[in-house]
Amino acid sequence: MSAVRHLSDRDFQAVRSESEPAFGAGVNAFSAPAASSEICYLDRHRGRPARERVVANTLSEYTKLPAGWDSYGGEPLRLDTGMFALQVLCDVMSDSTPPPSLVPVSSGGVQCEWHENGLDIELYISAPLECELMVYDHLSREQQVFQMRAELTPLKEQMKRLVDFNRDVNARTNGERN
Repeated sequence: MSAVRHLSDRDFQAVRSESEPAFGAGVNAFSAPAASSEICYLDRHRGRPARERVVANTLSEYTKLPAGWDSYGGEPLRLDTGMFALQVLCDVMSDSTPPPSLVPVSSGGVQCEWHENGLDIELYISAPLECELMVYDHLSREQQVFQMRAELTPLKEQMKRLVDFNRDVNARTNGERN
């Protein structure tokens, strides 16, 4: 049974400081909305992949969106939801997983999307432990919807499908060149 990997205090530190830079050398900041002085730092010196930095940076920027950022009175990404999204993505993505497109949602959540290889994979995270996964396979025309909480098996299976497809294509391409 696969569950969300819980990040430890060694991964994140909460710091109360107005003077700390939002993004420093070797450090990736994940901050609360501008009204708060609380900043969480994710240490990048511990060998975390660059794709995690990009995801963390994007999520951090979404926490700073102004109220009403869209025409629907959108709220910025909530810090707890952003932290949970980062945790989920770090847990399910491998080195060969394509990076997701991240889209802020008016309600303060985030949608993570992959549209590749005939698959549409969309993960909507409305709050910690409140996720909906929608997968559409263009080849079979099959659509699946999963309500997820801490159990990430459906998402991991879809990420494996995406990576395996890429691996098969690369193997066929490399085989044709030999």
